[in-house]
Amino acid sequence: MDKEAGPSAEDNSRLRSRQIRRYHHKNQQSGPLSYADKITQADLEFAIQLAPIWLLEDCEEGELDYPPQWETLPKSLSFTLQTFRRNAAAMTALKETMDALKKAEMEKEAAQAMADDHLIRAQEAEAELLQPSGFIK
Repeated sequence: MDKEAGPSAEDNSRLRSRQIRRYHHKNQQSGPLSYADKITQADLEFAIQLAPIWLLEDCEEGELDYPPQWETLPKSLSFTLQTFRRNAAAMTALKETMDALKKAEMEKEAAQAMADDHLIRAQEAEAELLQPSGFIK
């Protein structure tokens, strides 16, 4: 992250993922927290994908547990979630596309290796067939 330019949209989405997970966790453990019902299962799934490490003690020093206004202002969490959903969907779609491309490349390499192996065996078999009969190609 470029400290002078501020966090990128991706960095911000990952931060929000961690905060959403912490807010939801706190709601589950010691809630109910105000407006926590705005967090959907889909939000949690995005957050889990984008922020596998989310506990505050495992994050950068100075990171907020979650914005305090999520508990006090009725539209704060809703507004954050609206932006988060859009960005998280794009980020996870991009990751899925990149994963699919990587898998396809690996499958292509495996198929090419198999084709090369078959060609070598075919050439060896052809050489064996030609040798005893005395034919020269």
